[in-house]
Parts: sequence; structure tokens; C-alpha cells
Amino acid sequence: MISRILRPIVGVFVTAIGLVAVPSLTAHSAPEPTVSTSESGCTEQAFTRSLIRDAVDPLVPDEFELTPTFTPVGSPARVAGLINVVTCTQVTVSGPAAAYFAQHPTMTTFIYSASLLDGTGYALLYATDNPVLAARYRQLGWPVQLLSPRTNLSLVDPADAPQQAAWSLKGPGWDGLVESSVPSTLNPVESSTFELVHQSGDTLLHLCYANLASVTPNTVWFDLSQTPVADFAALAVLPTDPVKIQFPGWRIKGGWTATLTSQACSV
Repeated sequence: MISRILRPIVGVFVTAIGLVAVPSLTAHSAPEPTVSTSESGCTEQAFTRSLIRDAVDPLVPDEFELTPTFTPVGSPARVAGLINVVTCTQVTVSGPAAAYFAQHPTMTTFIYSASLLDGTGYALLYATDNPVLAARYRQLGWPVQLLSPRTNLSLVDPADAPQQAAWSLKGPGWDGLVESSVPSTLNPVESSTFELVHQSGDTLLHLCYANLASVTPNTVWFDLSQTPVADFAALAVLPTDPVKIQFPGWRIKGGWTATLTSQACSV
């Protein structure tokens, strides 16, 4: 996933009621200290998106230092943020959920994080269409929203433009679209790390990514005005009139491991 740009790249709080039932874990199962997934065949779009400071401040404990960013004259103060939307075609997990992942290996995830001065990100919004991963993460205290199975990634071929990758994000409170250009040539695959944090009660949780992926500049257009992104973002939709505005971003291809734990990420 990418802050992975802020370090070389990687890769979103109220629990929502999903359109699909969350498969129950066994009655005797207790929350595990970590949840680790292996994710491959991944296509990701990452792009910066400024946050309104007054909307973010109540959600981020005082000990975390937000990164100020450019604020137009007369506008509310802004801080830096990052959006990652990613679909992986092969996701596996150890433990009692392994069988479900074997039958449902494809997963889409959406993350909106506030960029911190130490190079990590504070998770403000995390959503996935995998109900079992959502349940496992919630056991540990990570705030998760559940996307609908109607969420999907498709490739489109406009007659007058390069091929586009389009994510349709569906679910309770979610009706969003992210479109990005597909570069003709990708940069080489490199290893990198990325870390997200979130305070859950007295426990600081870390979502640690170890990546092996290519990161290539591209362009993106989005309409997230009918999603929870609109609660935080300085701008939740890019204009289309008179032309569809394109914003710089990064296309990530590859795979990684993602580990949710109460222990600090290893560098």
C-alpha cells in the first residue's frame, strides 16, 4: 500500500451494518493478538487528499502530530491525508478463517488516513468487502466498515483515452467511484514498508505492511461525495464540467503481507 509514497509505497468510525451477514466465528474463539494476511495479485490506486483539520482533530489523540498542508485563503485549515483503494485477487489468512478465504480469495479495501509527522498514517476510515476480515479486525478493536459484495474493480477502454481502472464502492453509506489511468509501462518492483495506527481504548493498534510492488505515477478522478469520505475531505469529488479533472496519484501492482497487532511494526 502507499504512504508507501511518504515512505516508499504500500498499497479506511462507526461499525456499519453490512449488506452481507458476517460469518460467525466459533463460540469458543477468543480474539487473537494478531491478524495477518498475505495479499497478492493486487491492483491499488493511491492519492493524497487533504482533510479538514476541525473534522479530524476529535478523532486523533493529541499525542499524534498531524501534517499541515496548503490551505486556500478563506478556507478551513487542512492537514495532509492519503487514500488507498486496492483489490487483491489472492488473499489468505491463517487460523479458523482460512477456509472462508480459500473460497473467497478476492478482496477490496478502502483506506483514508491522516498523514502523521513521523511518516506513519492514522487510520480514519477503513472499509473492506470481506466480512470475515472485518470480524477479525473488530475483535482486536480496529474500526471497520463493511462494503457490499457489489463493490468491484473493472477495466474500461474509452474510445478517446487510455485504459482506465474503475472501482465502484458500494455498501451502507457507500456509493463511490474511483477511476485511474493505467500506465503503459510500470516501474520496477521494489520492497517497502508502510504503517497505519489507531488508538482503541488503552491499546494502540498497528497495521503493518511489508510490500513487494511497483509504484508508477498516474492520474485519478473520483466521486466520493456519497461516502463517509465526505465527512473529512476538503474535496470529496473532482469536477467534470467542462472537462473531467484528473489528479496525480500512484498505481501500485504487486503484493504484501498485512499484520494487525498491538506491537510496533518492525522496520
